[in-house]
Amino acid sequence: TLQPDVFGLVEAARILCEDGFAVFPYTTDDLVVAERLLETGCKVLMPWCAPIGSALGPVNMTALRSMRGYFPGVPLIVDA
Repeated sequence: TLQPDVFGLVEAARILCEDGFAVFPYTTDDLVVAERLLETGCKVLMPWCAPIGSALGPVNMTALRSMRGYFPGVPLIVDA
């Protein structure tokens, strides 16, 4: 599957942020995962808009709006 491994992502983001990298984590629209990524040091979130290669366009606008509401000061790069 092309869905991000969110557990591995959080760990990798932690390591890379500790090493001084600016991490733009490709993630799901899960708010708990987003919070963990921010706690690791990520300054940007890159939530998916639809599964890779699906050609569906935005699938869950409610989740993206919710993410914007929970993290108003965090840049979001929506990946389609």
